[in-house]
Amino acid sequence: MNVEDNRRSVISLPTCVDDLPAPAMLNEEDGYAIDAVIAGLHGDTDALAASANEIAFLAQSIGSDDLQLAISVEFWRTLLDADRHVVPAGAVRSSGRWALVTGLSDDVWAQLTLRTLEITGGAIDLAIEVADRCKAAHASENSIRILLLLLGKGEPWEQHHIAGVAIETLRAVAPMPVDESFQQLRTRLIELGHHEAADIRIDEGR
Repeated sequence: MNVEDNRRSVISLPTCVDDLPAPAMLNEEDGYAIDAVIAGLHGDTDALAASANEIAFLAQSIGSDDLQLAISVEFWRTLLDADRHVVPAGAVRSSGRWALVTGLSDDVWAQLTLRTLEITGGAIDLAIEVADRCKAAHASENSIRILLLLLGKGEPWEQHHIAGVAIETLRAVAPMPVDESFQQLRTRLIELGHHEAADIRIDEGR
C-alpha cells in the first residue's frame, strides 16, 4: 500500500476502538450527557481521541440542521474547553476529521480547528484535509492562522501539500484587505525555503 492509499484508508475508516459512547451520546441516552462522557473518560488520551474521531466520523453523514450535529459540535467544543488534565492535548488532535464534515459551516469549523491547533501546537490528524478545507473555504484570518500553525508539521508529503495550499492562499488574498496574519504566513513560508512566497505582495496601490 503506498502513502496515498494508506491516507485514503485512514480517511474512510472510523476508529476501531469498541464500545465508544458516541452513538449513545448523539441519541441523548440516559447517562451519556457530554459532561458525563468526558468525566468517564477522564485523562484517557486514547479513549478520548477515539471518541472525538468517531463523533466527527458520524457527523460526516449528518445534515446541517440536525440536532445531532449540534450535539457533535458541542462535544468538540467541550473537549477544547476542558482542563488539560481531564482532556490531554493529544486527545483533540483527532479533531482533524471535522474538515470532512460538510454540514458544519466554514466559520465554525475554522474557529474550532484553530483552537484545536493552538492546544496541540499544530499537530492534527488528516492535516492535508484540514489544509484543503482552508483552501475550499472563503479566505479568512482564521484559515490563514490555521495554515500558519500547520506549516512545517507532520510528514514530508503533508508539509509539501500544506505549503502549496498556503502559497495559493496568499495569492488569493493578496488583492484583498489583509492583516498581520498575511505577513506572518508569507514570512514563515520563506523561512521554510518556499521563496516563491517572497514574490507575493500586498497591492501597494490599495
